[in-house]
Amino acid sequence: MTPIHIKLKHLRLKYQLTQVQVAERLNCSIPAYSKMETGSTDVNTFRLHQLAKIYNIEVFEIFLIGEDYRENYKDKIAGLSAELSKKSVEILQLQRKLIKFYEDSHYARLA
Repeated sequence: MTPIHIKLKHLRLKYQLTQVQVAERLNCSIPAYSKMETGSTDVNTFRLHQLAKIYNIEVFEIFLIGEDYRENYKDKIAGLSAELSKKSVEILQLQRKLIKFYEDSHYARLA
């Protein structure tokens, strides 16, 4: 996973903002924001919420910046869908066996 400070820079550049503009919106100094972007300072949750508000995104989306989760999930979903289809067939087969078992045992008692 890409470090958060790299994600912050990527996000800022994506929205075509300067460090000065982001720092002003965060109400912090330019060097303070620069330290966040270089990884010299940790980004706390309060700042993450502020940044999400600036970019009009959810906090968790900051962590997804630069990650290709959609492709990974497409493959995973396709695999799980295939597995689900197989399991559905197995369930139907087991249900049929169970019904046949009950019918056979019921008819055996009648005979």
